[in-house]
Amino acid sequence: MGHPCFHNFVSEYQKEFQLEIVCLFETRTSGVRADRIISQIRMAWSCRIEANGFSSGIWNLWNEIVSIDILAIHPQMVHMKVLNESERVGAASQSRLGCKWFQTFLFDYKIRDLGYSCSQFTWSRGNLSQRLDKVISNSEWDFFAPNYAVHNLHRLKLDNRPILVSLRLNFQWDSGPFQCLPSQMLHAEFKELVRKT
Repeated sequence: MGHPCFHNFVSEYQKEFQLEIVCLFETRTSGVRADRIISQIRMAWSCRIEANGFSSGIWNLWNEIVSIDILAIHPQMVHMKVLNESERVGAASQSRLGCKWFQTFLFDYKIRDLGYSCSQFTWSRGNLSQRLDKVISNSEWDFFAPNYAVHNLHRLKLDNRPILVSLRLNFQWDSGPFQCLPSQMLHAEFKELVRKT
């Protein structure tokens, strides 16, 4: 999030994928600076967990088209419920639940991993890659968005890959010819890739 054009990167994703919900992990940014970046992203609502120094930090942002209920907040997770039209409310409500109940919560609510497509790993640094970030839900999700798709997108200048959750029935991953985004040219390995090809 420290890149001065980070909000432009997010805007490119918004334009390309028509994002309604954006979740950012390991933001390493907090306070007034985080507020400024979130306002530049220009989504109607947000919920933020402050970064601790240069580690952690979670930002959840969403537009008016969806309604989110924040069910639990912990330094390393936010449990959100995406409400359907009959459950729409004016703003997100918040409650706090300690980490010691997280495993019980997953079991009691029959929470499951929704899987992914594209890259297997969501985080990498050096030679280490892991799938740290996951999209999880319970069986209610199957009724709300039966044709969902979860895509681990390409990394830009961050350790984490953005995750795209598509709720749209007509979402097409390969909807057109390849398009080189300006943010891709800022990637540290871009020049080397072009040189090799």
